[in-house]
Amino acid sequence: MNSTYYLGIVFSLIVFVLIFRSLRTYHMKERYAHWWTVIGAAVLIISVFPNTLRRLSQMAGVIVPLNLGFFLAGIFLLLICLQFSIDLSKNKETNRRLTEEIALLKNRVEELENKTERPAEG
Repeated sequence: MNSTYYLGIVFSLIVFVLIFRSLRTYHMKERYAHWWTVIGAAVLIISVFPNTLRRLSQMAGVIVPLNLGFFLAGIFLLLICLQFSIDLSKNKETNRRLTEEIALLKNRVEELENKTERPAEG
């Protein structure tokens, strides 16, 4: 093993530690931690067993194994972007609904304040 493989192992271990810390402090949701765990595990497997990427590239018909790595990394990034787009759309709709609800509640509070400020008739 050369230093590049050790660097991959260290990187994947750092990713695992960061994921664990982010989950414990509630900075990251579990749904995102799954993606990063898969990426960290893939880097760890490729670092520990360097021939894995070569065998996978031969099975896929890719001449340069690094090209397969870049392709798979691009696929993962696209999937993460898709997940973020879905979550952003959901959050935007939730934000709109909450804004409408706040406006209705403010209106109701103003009506109640106006009723209590008026002297009682009768």
